[in-house]
This record gives sequence, C-alpha cells and structure tokens, in this order.
Amino acid sequence: MASVGTVACYRVGIANLLSNLVEASGEIERRLDIEVDDSAGLSKPEAWQIEFRNDPVSTYRLICVQLLRKARIHAVACIRANENCNVHSLAVQMRPVLECAGQVVHIFHYLVIAPDVEMDPERSIRLVTDYLDRDYYDTLMRVTKDNASRKKLLRTISETARAAAMEFGVSEPKVRKRKPLRQIDKVEMLPGGKTWYRYLGKNFRSSAPNWAAPSWQGGVGPMDITHEIACAGLMHYTVDQMARMNAFASLCPESDIAISGRADAALAELHAILEAFSNLRKAVQSANKCNRASDA
Repeated sequence: MASVGTVACYRVGIANLLSNLVEASGEIERRLDIEVDDSAGLSKPEAWQIEFRNDPVSTYRLICVQLLRKARIHAVACIRANENCNVHSLAVQMRPVLECAGQVVHIFHYLVIAPDVEMDPERSIRLVTDYLDRDYYDTLMRVTKDNASRKKLLRTISETARAAAMEFGVSEPKVRKRKPLRQIDKVEMLPGGKTWYRYLGKNFRSSAPNWAAPSWQGGVGPMDITHEIACAGLMHYTVDQMARMNAFASLCPESDIAISGRADAALAELHAILEAFSNLRKAVQSANKCNRASDA
C-alpha cells in the first residue's frame, strides 16, 4: 500500500486540478455573458420573455450558467473538505457537483452533438425540452404541492413547449404523461454516474449510518491512510466529471463562436485533464517506488 505521504501528495495534486477546473468554469460563465441579477433589468417575467424571444438560445446559456455556478460552489466545498481530510463532507458536496455535471452533459450532448449524428434534430431537441420540462415540473411541484398550481404549471409548460417547437421549426410536442426526473437520473450521462450516486447515497446519506465502518463506507475513525485514500478516490471522480462538465459547457450555443471552435476547445480541455491525471499518477507511483526502496 502507498504511504500516507504519497497519497497526501496525490490529494494535493488532485485538489490543484479541481481548483483549475473551478476557475475554468468561471471563465465559461463570463464568456456566456448572461446577466441574472436585477441590474440587468430582467427581474420581471415579461422582460425575460422579450430576451428569450430575441435570442432563443439564451435560455440554454442561462441554464448552463446557473448549473456551472452551483457546481463551482460545491466544488470549492469539496476542496476544503479534502484539505481537512473530511470524507463525509467531501462525499456530501460531491453529489450536487455530479448532478450539475450530468445535466450539462445531457443538455448539450443532445442539443449539439446528437442532431444529425445519432438521431434526427427534431427528436434530439424533443429529448432536451422534455428533460428540462420534467426538471422544472418536479422542482415546482415539490415547492407548491397544490393541485391548482399543478394545473397552471402544466398549462405553462405546454405553452412554452409549443412556442419552442415553433421557434426551432419542429412539430408541436404531443401531450403525454410526464415521467418524474429523479435526482439520480441527472447523473445518467456521466460514466459510472448512477453507480457512484447510489454509493454516495447509501454510505453518506443513510438514516442509520454505520459509524464503525471504514471511512470509505461512511464510518468515522482515526485520520489514517484509509481516510487519505478515500478522499483521493472521491476527489479523482469529482475532477473527472467536472472536466467533462466544462467540456460540454464549452458547446453551449454562442452567437459569435463557430461550433468547430467550441468543439476543439472542449476536446483540448479533456485531453489536458487526462494528461494531468497521467502525470500525477506517474509521479505518485515513482514516489511510492522510492519509498519502498528506502524501506528495503
């Protein structure tokens, strides 16, 4: 097994990667340039309607910005938890990061990549709008819990979907029973997303936690190498998915940048993260070999 010092160095390297990704997320936010505060004069619903009518893709930019912002807040909390080797806090903060990453990947995969490659554009757009409708509906239903509000909300969703279909030149969506969008569904597009989400939910959000279990199973014990390794593993997956989120966010429609440029930027970012991971592993493996040699 690697030494505590070696794993600690790996954690520091992973944290630096995550810090860089948080900064990159902020840069993408600023580039998308969507004002969401009162100073933009868009605090009233009618003002938003005018903005979206003038620039339909601004809807997706706004969604992207909000998801990036939420992910950054929780990613910073992950970095702080990693500094303190707090496995529980790190695992709890990971969940919203993964939820945001999964949504960004889902939306821009079907909005930008899938049309004319995996399926016809009409079906692809329908998958995006249906996904967003389900999220919007489920979120407001948890807040209102009112039958009258539910009917009004369904009417609003139908009207919005009809207007979006007209804007993109596709057929009007059929009215059908809406399938709930569970939190775990939001990570479906991430490699291993559902498996990781179930693992985090089972071990770190249980109503009856097993405090005597190993730290990677939600237990609380001495700050030993198992804590170090658990933090390193959690951080590794967080960094991987944060990089994926940024790459897909780079595909968010922008009026002044060609799709080829955004795709190249997305691929370059993913390649850089993978290379950084590889170099970090090599450095840790080399340090571990030196430690073993000195102990022999």
